[in-house]
Amino acid sequence: MSAYIVKVTMEHTHPPVWRRIVLPEKITYEDLHKVLQIAFGWTNEHLHDFSFPNTDYRVVMDEEDMDFGDCVLEKETLIDEDLKDYNWIRYTYDFGDDWQHKIQFEKEDPSYKERYAKIIKWKGDNFQEDIGGVFGAYLMENGEREDEYAYDDFQMEPRLPFDSEEANRRLEKVTFPVGKKKKRRKRSGEEDPFSYGAGRTDIEQLVKQLLRKMASEAMESVQFEERPKPSAIDKMADSWRTFCEHWVEALKAKGVESLDQKTGPKTPKEFIDSMPKEPVYEQLVLPGVDLTKGEEQPANEIKAGKCVIRFVPDDHTMEQNLNRHAEQHLRNYCKYLRIAYQTGTKTDVVKAFCAEIRKHPEYLRLALTYDQLECLLSLAGLRDARYRVMSTDAVELAIFLGLMRCNVRNSSRQKKAELSFAADAAELLKRAADTDLDAYYKDLDERDHSTLALLEAYGVLEVSKLFELSREFAGCTLSKKAFERYVYWHLRLPNTVVTFSDHRSKAYAALPELDAERIMRARESCAKKLPYREMTRELYKKWLDGFMAVCEEWQFLAEEVLGFIADSDAQRENAFELLLRCYRMVQNGCNIRDLCGEICKTAQPKGISDYVFLWESAMGVIMKTGLPALKGYSREAYMQTVQNPEGPELGAILQYLPEFPPDDLTREFNQDTHLYEFDESAAELMMDALSIAERSGKSDSLAEAAETLGHNKELLFVQAVIEMRSQRLAKADAILSKLISCHNGYTDDLEALRDSMGFKRKGASSRGKKSKSGVENAADKVTPIPVRKAEAKIYPNDPCPCGSGKKYKHCCGRKR
Repeated sequence: MSAYIVKVTMEHTHPPVWRRIVLPEKITYEDLHKVLQIAFGWTNEHLHDFSFPNTDYRVVMDEEDMDFGDCVLEKETLIDEDLKDYNWIRYTYDFGDDWQHKIQFEKEDPSYKERYAKIIKWKGDNFQEDIGGVFGAYLMENGEREDEYAYDDFQMEPRLPFDSEEANRRLEKVTFPVGKKKKRRKRSGEEDPFSYGAGRTDIEQLVKQLLRKMASEAMESVQFEERPKPSAIDKMADSWRTFCEHWVEALKAKGVESLDQKTGPKTPKEFIDSMPKEPVYEQLVLPGVDLTKGEEQPANEIKAGKCVIRFVPDDHTMEQNLNRHAEQHLRNYCKYLRIAYQTGTKTDVVKAFCAEIRKHPEYLRLALTYDQLECLLSLAGLRDARYRVMSTDAVELAIFLGLMRCNVRNSSRQKKAELSFAADAAELLKRAADTDLDAYYKDLDERDHSTLALLEAYGVLEVSKLFELSREFAGCTLSKKAFERYVYWHLRLPNTVVTFSDHRSKAYAALPELDAERIMRARESCAKKLPYREMTRELYKKWLDGFMAVCEEWQFLAEEVLGFIADSDAQRENAFELLLRCYRMVQNGCNIRDLCGEICKTAQPKGISDYVFLWESAMGVIMKTGLPALKGYSREAYMQTVQNPEGPELGAILQYLPEFPPDDLTREFNQDTHLYEFDESAAELMMDALSIAERSGKSDSLAEAAETLGHNKELLFVQAVIEMRSQRLAKADAILSKLISCHNGYTDDLEALRDSMGFKRKGASSRGKKSKSGVENAADKVTPIPVRKAEAKIYPNDPCPCGSGKKYKHCCGRKR
């Protein structure tokens, strides 16, 4: 018997709220639900379910909930397979407040024999139920909901203190029997990842079979690195990371502020101008004291509360340390450095690696950042002035490279981490630093900036292609072998990029935030023969400035997001993190509902116009952003390159990268349904109506669509904007007045837009101008652009649109 250690984090909480829990093996999802209810202080008064990333697979409470998606019952399904197969699992409690919990598997614990769960670590108090979710709790904490949730003279508190001892006592009383594995339904994507729904023709069936075969071959072709079993060094690094969490808490208790605290921008322009020019990979830093001037403490100790970091002498060597490593890690090290070793034993691999490091100590410089190297030099006594900031990353990387050992001892009185350098570490570090470090790392930073900019442009790129682009655009002068060493040892080792290969042994590099497996499946299915999008020097220079410089639709979306959260300084500081998170979602192939839903969790729109303009901006980035699955092409550009619009390639890409939520999520639409929630069939109807309205300047088609979709308010607002742009102010005024009268929520935006027209209504008295609150000059905003514009019919004898002067049938028509 064994157990699983998982970390369960409440999503969208700042500071984060999480629990690290030991779960017995072979328990059901129903058992897991009971554990999470106790761990987070819920009262089990609402519905819940479990869902999984990038799939329709769900674990539900009872058979009545099995109508949508590929569902199984929680009382019949064990957690063991899913916990290891998926990167994470989402547990959603209370579909009104939408409390979302992210469950991540960390490791197995074979020593745990109990049949009840246990909380071993935690952060953050519990939340009160029925307060509007995480966002509602933050409003209450900031005093922005004074009258809501107040009963008589009692004001509900959004938080409940968390007592871990009481929670563990309750968990001990809930023991679980050993569950039996049952034959379960195949999950979504295992049997038919390209299901088109009911009513398929024989031809569509054949296409589906073809796509399924292509997807199966694509999955077999991707070979990701094998995850090694935990070794002594892995456990050592884990104990160091755990100690560092206690250290940071101790520093906070002493009032130590973060060293890199920044002030958020105050305007959209300042926000866009202040965005980093490259991805930021932050390090956690631990402020310490000058070791040479300790206050009544030994010179080899740093203290913070009950936490102590102590440096002790030892006679172990780098080779002895590495022998405690997992063999797969050591083989990866040799692969990264392109080291050839004679035999296949672990000892020989260690000897080959250590010999190469002694011969080329500059490889240590390549593996460490400037701050990490300076930190280790100072801790090893090779600098005159001690480094006042200890980088946890530097110590962790030194442990993995065999340069250091760490021994953590925990007791109720004190938590102590004893660090010791290998006997030959000081000499290697000294030789690694025997150069002009400022000039070396300046060149290395420039190479990182250019390489990551190229990788950002494509998301997933062959290493050989990355080498070609680096030589052509970034001025790289390295040999191919040296460049590969730079990619694997400098970028792959700290997980700045991930690497994998296909069945043809082609090596790929990818950004770690991307779902490379899903992307490669889509690429093999629908873009296998598609060349990479051409990179020009002008485009390369834009990528150096970031994705917002390349795709102006992201700037429009940034301004919308900032308009929603203009009243919150704390959330404005996280605006770029939100947009970067959304950018990764789009790269992974999310649909419009997922994208807008993610934005609305942090940046709450107020009125109808906010939701419409959010939908417009989101559709822009969905269609115009270059995608890794399409080798840098956007959805829009890809559809223009497809030879046969009805062929299997387009069907595959729409399945992997849908513009809208799938058709099988159809539900009843009403007047308050947001545009981004429309399923594919309803969205297609809306897009066609918008396309006709844009060409003709009339909104009759929109009125018919609104009739079909239940007089939807947001669609009526779009209709009003089109009427305004066509100078039919009377119709626009009538639509806006209708919306204002029937909408129970926020209407200042609608009134401001109506007043901005200057249309004089009969019997209307003069009114002062109201605040436009985010919709200033709304009439000048771009009308939503249809995703698929219905092109005007071209007949064979018409002049060809390409401008050749020939008839269409003798020019482009013949090519088609």
